Amino acid sequence: MDIFLLITMGVIIGIVASLLGLGAGILSLLALAYYIEPMGFDDYNLVRVILANNGLLMGVFFFAMTIRHMLAGRVPLVPVIKITGASLPAALGIAWMISRYDWFTPNLFYIIFCLGLGFSIYTLLTHTESSFLESCQHEGQERNWKFLSIGVISGVFQGFTATESSTIVVPFINRLCNVKIEKAIVAATASIAPTLLAASLVLFTGISESTAVPVLWSIIGPLSAGTIIGFFIPFGTLNKIGLKLASYTFSFFLLIITIRILVLEVFYY
Repeated sequence: MDIFLLITMGVIIGIVASLLGLGAGILSLLALAYYIEPMGFDDYNLVRVILANNGLLMGVFFFAMTIRHMLAGRVPLVPVIKITGASLPAALGIAWMISRYDWFTPNLFYIIFCLGLGFSIYTLLTHTESSFLESCQHEGQERNWKFLSIGVISGVFQGFTATESSTIVVPFINRLCNVKIEKAIVAATASIAPTLLAASLVLFTGISESTAVPVLWSIIGPLSAGTIIGFFIPFGTLNKIGLKLASYTFSFFLLIITIRILVLEVFYY
């Protein structure tokens, strides 16, 4: 296995996350699927192994992102606590059902993943535009149920895909709760790490009963190193690329991936 290629892929994933604030989990999931699918797992264990390893990889990565945001004083603690409190039980419940029962097929996974890709494309195309609220208004108790509802949505998506839910929940945090877009991205990021790590642990307990190699360190090790390296490349350097150009380019890439998955993995399968 080419360690240099894995590290390079990880660096690209980290750069995308650093520049756009989202998209890392989608790319890492595609990378893991590429390497794990030829290993010969049956359909149900294939999904479990991919999800568990991606949850571990992204959990560590988003933990590093959260530390960076905390050191910069950018983490809004109250929204993070509320969202995490609602997302954890939702994600753990779904992860437990996937790990214990043979019902979550690759075909079903691909359908849910494509829905997530659709939200990702929407968020990428709009999060730099004025359609996203620029101010924080209506602070108070009326937003509590909104944060909790967003947390449940976030947890459900993370439980099914073991990837970040930023591209889905950021628009909701921004528009429903009137949180400035930068804070919405940070709040979503900080709530992801504990949820993904906990969900991956539940998935690993199910995998260990049916296969001897649940944690694929030879893959997620180099990928993790690359993502952290890519993420900590100075943002000022990346910003020269142009945020809008990067968003449109990545959106086009995700659109191609979505079409390919729907055609080859869902309808043709």
